[in-house]
Amino acid sequence: MDACENNHMETVMYLLRAGASAMHKDVEGFTCLHLAAKSGHYNIVEYLLCTGYVNINCQDDGGWTAMIWATEYKHVNQVKLLLSKGADINLSSFGPVRRAGVSGHYKTYRKGPLYASKSSNKSCH
Repeated sequence: MDACENNHMETVMYLLRAGASAMHKDVEGFTCLHLAAKSGHYNIVEYLLCTGYVNINCQDDGGWTAMIWATEYKHVNQVKLLLSKGADINLSSFGPVRRAGVSGHYKTYRKGPLYASKSSNKSCH
């Protein structure tokens, strides 16, 4: 989990190949995907999604998904990536689109899920 939060891609790759669980939750219910999305580590988010080892709509103990964390921290490219990979923007009653507008993150909202491309033709590496 520390490797995902601190952008150590090679370590993340090694640990997952060695059998580490990407779905393990810490004391706050964060998974690797939550931590990478919150921290803005696009490459790690992309890698985790491509492995198939994560649930893109997994909620932490507060009910937040990776999509909500990416929106909260204005990670527009991650919002687009998560949407293209099937993230549910309506999972929470106070979803990321509304949260962006209320929090004053207009640019994230404007470039976010409602305006993002829904193409998922990018291949995983």
